[in-house]
Amino acid sequence: MNNPSPGDILEMVRKKPPGITFNLPHDIFPTTQEIDKILDSLSPDCIHPSLAVAHSHIPPAAAFAGSSRTPQTFDKRGFSTYARIIDALLQVFAEDRQIARHNIWALRHFQAFELYAQDFISIPSAKSEVFAAEAIHASLEIMVSRVEQVTTYILTSSADEGWREAALTSALENRPSTSSGTLTSFLADTIQRSRTLDSPRENRILRNILQHIFRDVEKDEADRWMQLARKVEAVAPETSMAITWAVTNFSPEPPRLDRYRNELAASVLGITPAKANVEGLLTLRKLCASAPNPDSDVVFLPQPRAVNITKACQQWITSDEDVDEEVVSAITALFYHLAPILQDIPGAHWDLAFDILENNLEESSLADDTSLVTLARTLRLITLIQDLCLTNKSLRAEWEERNMSILKMVRDLATVSIDHLEPSIPRSTCRGLLLSIVQDLPPSLINETTFSKMCHLVTDPSVEVQKMAYRFLAIAARKRTEFLVIEAGVDTEGVVDIRISEDLLNILQRSPGIEDGGLESSNVFGYLLGWMLLFDLFRESVNLKVRSSYIEQLRNLDVVVAYFIPTILTLLHLDQGPHKAFKLDIWGVDEFYVDCYEAGSKFTLPILAAHLYYRALLTIPSLIHTWVTDCKDRQLSSGITNYTSQCFSPVIIRTELAHVKSPESSALLVDENFTIKVASSVNEVVASYSVDEHQLEIKLKIPTDWPLHKIEIKDLKRVGVDENRWRAWILAVQQIIWSHNGRIIDGLESSALWMAPCHESPAGLAKTGSMQDVYISGSTRVTLRVARCAAAPANGRVADLVALITSAAKIIESHYSQSSIPNVPSLDDLTPHPLDSAISPPELREAVQTLEGACAQLSATVARPSHTILNACLSFFLHSQVDAQPKIAYESDCLNVVLTFKIPDILQDRPTGMHVMEIGKRAGVDHAKIGRILRLLASKHIFREVDLDCFANNRLSFQLLSSSPLSNIVGHLTDEDIMTASAKLASYLADPEWGASQAPERSPWNKITGYQGPLFKYFEGATPQAAKKGIRFGIGMQGYNEATQATTVLTEFPWENFPPGTTVCDVGGGVGNIAMELLKAYPNLQLKLQDLPDRIHQAETQVWPAKYPTAISEKRIEFKAMDFLVDSPIKSCDVYYLKHILHNWPDKECIRILQGIRAVLKPSGRSDVRLDDFVLQHANRREDSASVEAPEPLLPNFGLGRIRQYNIDVGVMMVTLNSRERTLREVVDMANEAGLEFIKLWDVGELAVVEFKSF
Repeated sequence: MNNPSPGDILEMVRKKPPGITFNLPHDIFPTTQEIDKILDSLSPDCIHPSLAVAHSHIPPAAAFAGSSRTPQTFDKRGFSTYARIIDALLQVFAEDRQIARHNIWALRHFQAFELYAQDFISIPSAKSEVFAAEAIHASLEIMVSRVEQVTTYILTSSADEGWREAALTSALENRPSTSSGTLTSFLADTIQRSRTLDSPRENRILRNILQHIFRDVEKDEADRWMQLARKVEAVAPETSMAITWAVTNFSPEPPRLDRYRNELAASVLGITPAKANVEGLLTLRKLCASAPNPDSDVVFLPQPRAVNITKACQQWITSDEDVDEEVVSAITALFYHLAPILQDIPGAHWDLAFDILENNLEESSLADDTSLVTLARTLRLITLIQDLCLTNKSLRAEWEERNMSILKMVRDLATVSIDHLEPSIPRSTCRGLLLSIVQDLPPSLINETTFSKMCHLVTDPSVEVQKMAYRFLAIAARKRTEFLVIEAGVDTEGVVDIRISEDLLNILQRSPGIEDGGLESSNVFGYLLGWMLLFDLFRESVNLKVRSSYIEQLRNLDVVVAYFIPTILTLLHLDQGPHKAFKLDIWGVDEFYVDCYEAGSKFTLPILAAHLYYRALLTIPSLIHTWVTDCKDRQLSSGITNYTSQCFSPVIIRTELAHVKSPESSALLVDENFTIKVASSVNEVVASYSVDEHQLEIKLKIPTDWPLHKIEIKDLKRVGVDENRWRAWILAVQQIIWSHNGRIIDGLESSALWMAPCHESPAGLAKTGSMQDVYISGSTRVTLRVARCAAAPANGRVADLVALITSAAKIIESHYSQSSIPNVPSLDDLTPHPLDSAISPPELREAVQTLEGACAQLSATVARPSHTILNACLSFFLHSQVDAQPKIAYESDCLNVVLTFKIPDILQDRPTGMHVMEIGKRAGVDHAKIGRILRLLASKHIFREVDLDCFANNRLSFQLLSSSPLSNIVGHLTDEDIMTASAKLASYLADPEWGASQAPERSPWNKITGYQGPLFKYFEGATPQAAKKGIRFGIGMQGYNEATQATTVLTEFPWENFPPGTTVCDVGGGVGNIAMELLKAYPNLQLKLQDLPDRIHQAETQVWPAKYPTAISEKRIEFKAMDFLVDSPIKSCDVYYLKHILHNWPDKECIRILQGIRAVLKPSGRSDVRLDDFVLQHANRREDSASVEAPEPLLPNFGLGRIRQYNIDVGVMMVTLNSRERTLREVVDMANEAGLEFIKLWDVGELAVVEFKSF
């Protein structure tokens, strides 16, 4: 072999050729002294002072030794001689831990290698003696991780528990260790070397080592380490700070550390301005090194000390002496630790802080590497002050006087493009800090130009920065769109320049580097976010004029065909043929949550690409259609057409039809003679227009592969209308929907206006829009209504609701502050407040009503519709028990009424609204009474009252359509028997025989119905009516699972970590809905489905053959009937999974079920049991809680945020099944009795998975 590489040599050693033995590392590596000499010849400075952005202990630029860097030679990987040696050593040590234990001397070099690698990764453009530019592609991050693993092993491998204190004693006595080659001698040598050289490299190595070994330091030993720090302070201040920092952050608080902080604070007052640049700077740095973590309970300094420090700093800055910028930067860093101490103390120190912030921002720039450290410290301090202001009124008042100028400078810094600069983690960190502030800017600082100025932010090399940038730019895009819509609406002379931002177009016209194999690069993610922002500009509130201008610009630049489509084809593997295309079976394409993007995941980029293709099809279909039509590659064109029709067209058609049916769209059709009917089952929309008792109709037929093929528009009825005018109407609809990339509702809205002659302005229009005359067919005059910005809300008006809540809360706080007890009492305060019994003045009364209404509406606006509906029907179980209150189950009663008479189905045919007289006639019920019921529900945001006694569906009432699975569970929960049983709960509990029973056939429901078996037995067909209710319940559970997002267990629980062939037994899994999704998502699993015979027969013969036949043919699913109250499940599976099982049964039956599973577990804990169910939390905060607790001041169990599980516990489990939801302690106790040991609680959203193994 000619010129073998180090890797070749190591590979030969691994193969152990016969007749050759090696003594590693001595036989093939340089000697210890030779390696030490190479390291000592390298510069001890870090690669650049800006690294202090992330590592506060890096000294300021002036403290750098300024030593020259020795020219090095590098191999093809970009590794110097030193890097090659240490890389090879690291491979040997990682493979053979015995070699690592006996060669502790190498630990210093591993740490040095890690430092040089981390520095180079952070600033790859800087000059390094250890790595050349090519090394950035050499997986340095993996090597750094390997260093940490080897370091941890070596430092924890000693059997001598006293080695650390022995080294400390040697250091305190300033003598070498007598135990050569041990951890004691290594630590003593590391301290001595740092003490002697006091260089950045040796100090950083010492910090890293101390960080590893301080995890179990006791307070007495920590005090001795502080003694060492004080002892070396005069001769080696950097070493002293390294030890102090380690003690502060990784050990219990020792007394000597607290005294040291106070001594330093006291000494600051004695430092004159003339000494501020040297002695003052060093003292400030020492104080920062001794500052505790802000999240700890340790008090940094007493308030008087903190005030005195700020006074001394103010004297330095206001003196005639020239104070260095590094001193001001150090003051900024220290103020971050002082601010929480000073937050309650008004005074000049806050003026000083704000002055420093403004000065730092004026002098900083992302393009200036020398200012990055100061900028980062400034931004962190601004963020901290904003957080403190949330709970501190006095500080908030001072901040609000100065914050606008400071935040404006922050915003302006973020607008500066740095794309021309080399990537740098310090710079990217600063940009991330900027964005964390910018994304919460006051609305007044965001205008129509902000988007154009700042869209370059998505190209930052940091994925986290890209995410923050997108969140902010989505808001800025909304601002720009709103501005252009308004301007276009009043623009009669065509002077408004409606164009896509040049900066955004520059991003879209770049190559993301996919063709170079850069799929893992943040460049691709940033590029795709650019397209996400483009489609955000096409939000629903944008009018046709703005949309058409955008599309024309995209068409002229050919940016979609030249850049977007090739990128999407590559990411979805469509360019490799249909068999290689990315499978979208289990992924939704209509939504993508940017915050959930994971760099390096093989799924997230294709899923994002699929979402963008979906949005393109929805937003710019004509551009996509043109490309597909013009594509010369017939195989590619056919593959894309099939892929689109299978994975995207059904979603787009469903979205479009829902948009046509939505109340917001109905509000756009202002003419009462115009009606729309949607036939979702056949993908058709019929538009009707009434003229003098004649009806004109057109039908829009959506093809199955829409939008790759055009919507077919047919005329059904044409009476009394001129042929030319009729054809003009048809043509107008076609042109708007297709050529102008409008949505169906755009074409229908324009057609309604087209057909409606209007001789005078409609009432109220002058206030909300403008009129424009158009002449058609000679003398026929038609008035088009345009720019109706106020006709329909563009969104849920979340910001307005929040403003209402804030305003009302301030009014309420003001009234409380003026009372004799000037504070709003907490819910835990039992002392009567004067305002509790006082007559509220009108202002306070109105504010309380506003707060209640706005909070409820805000919740109904932002929550999933199914979530709101489910909680509304469950509220019965809370209210029905409040006997002292007259407001019992009216809302649930009303839901039961509208379901019984199918009111949502009746209103579906009239999206613009129906009068109660017609509703009553169609439903066969008194119209006045049904109107009152609808008004109650509309007041709770279910249905809309669109006019006097006229009601229409909204997005909540749509959930109650008879075709919706959720309406079935609502029907079950509001069933008269169940509601009556719940209302009788008090009398049931008072009955000594019934109330104390734990039997499933002795529930309140049994008591009022007289049925003598469990509810589920009743559902099996006790009567024909019972069988119908059972079917309703089964269908309803689909809606219930959707509303509670039961399938989160698929994504939140790490099923992918199980090895291939893992068997999961779904005990009581019904027909296997969850089991099916598990198999689809995780090819490593094999499923055993078990339930009662009827359910298993249905699953095996009907459900699985229809929905997932390949699982049967591939033998990944086994069906076996069982009764878990009698039988044990299939033996020796790896996982036994029970979803929503135990909460249906009392404790005795649950223990029997678990014992049956325990009997078939593999020996030695090699099987486990997973219980997927609600896990109730107590309403008091517990330090030992294994569940996720809500942040204060919320109740730890999230209060109303998780009230559903408590409603289910009482209103369903107790009332209908005499069973219960359980706390974790109760679940664990039952499992223990069955012979199972608790392992872990997995929080998977609303539910939890509790993991057990056998004892």
